[in-house]
Amino acid sequence: MLGAARVLVSILVGLQIVWGADVYFYLTHRMMHSTPSKVAIDLLNTGRTNKVKDRDEIYNPQQKIGLEVPDGAVILAHGTRQTLGLRHRLVVDSTGTQGGILYSKYKSPRAVYDALKRMGVTHLLWDASSEANDTIASDFVFFDFAMRNTEGYKAFGMQRLARMPEKPPSDKPFGQHVAYLACQGRYEPGLYKLFDLTVPVFVPPSSPKLGDDDKAADKLIKRADAVVLQPDCKRGTSTKLLNDFLLIARRGTSNLYVRKSKEALAEEQRLIEEAKRSAAELKAKAEQAAKDAAAVDPTVPAIGPEEPNTLPPPLLAPAPLLAPAMPAPAAPVPAPDLKQRLPALPFP
Repeated sequence: MLGAARVLVSILVGLQIVWGADVYFYLTHRMMHSTPSKVAIDLLNTGRTNKVKDRDEIYNPQQKIGLEVPDGAVILAHGTRQTLGLRHRLVVDSTGTQGGILYSKYKSPRAVYDALKRMGVTHLLWDASSEANDTIASDFVFFDFAMRNTEGYKAFGMQRLARMPEKPPSDKPFGQHVAYLACQGRYEPGLYKLFDLTVPVFVPPSSPKLGDDDKAADKLIKRADAVVLQPDCKRGTSTKLLNDFLLIARRGTSNLYVRKSKEALAEEQRLIEEAKRSAAELKAKAEQAAKDAAAVDPTVPAIGPEEPNTLPPPLLAPAPLLAPAMPAPAAPVPAPDLKQRLPALPFP
């Protein structure tokens, strides 16, 4: 009797093993996006495929970022939990894991600078998309500081790296008015004070309605210093109005914009006028060259004013509501020097 029971139990265990044997091949690993066994086999196979160097590059882009930062640096890791490979001391500001940093209490870029400087931070590392686990006010404060008040900006895929500024930034307060124009969120559409947007993220979201007036969104944007806009939400928003704003981050299904400074807008206008002048000069030279060629060889047609303009459009086109996906580059892509970027100023 006992022997029969052992046989039945053995059969049952064997069936269970066979039934669940494929679980090891499920693509369920959150970070690898594959199976651990396949990743391990591919790593061992690099010797046969002459890719031994790849064995030392398993924590990118963190490894490349770590090599980019000088010894003794302290990195503020914002919105990223994957820090293995950075090789430097870190300050983590994730909500719920620390109590030393609360961006919604900093009223100006100078206040953010002073707080991070006291912690010894020399570099900022952040993801282009917000984790959306902090308040909207905190997101605006951090991303505005990171995008417009740092130096040496570089992109590593979706990761962004920049140095703390050499000199303290302006103590002019951040812009006070935010146009909230998302279809799903924790606020009704409308114009809010920046530091009133501090509803905790664990509050259940609502589905607010703007109303029947399609022009209401444009009216709010004209009065706002910053905008929360959900691109796939029909608000009747004019794309032209967003040309005066800078896209600083994504937050869930919404984009976060801040109004450009007067200096930045003036610089953009100067570049547009310069592009137009260059295009006109190229057209004039082409017409003159065609006329000169026609004078030498009558069979060459001259380019007259009636000919269609085939020159490329101006370099600066209106910004889209939803920024295109950014593919990860193979190597760090340095941005232009700070002097070549738009002035790093707070909200106008």
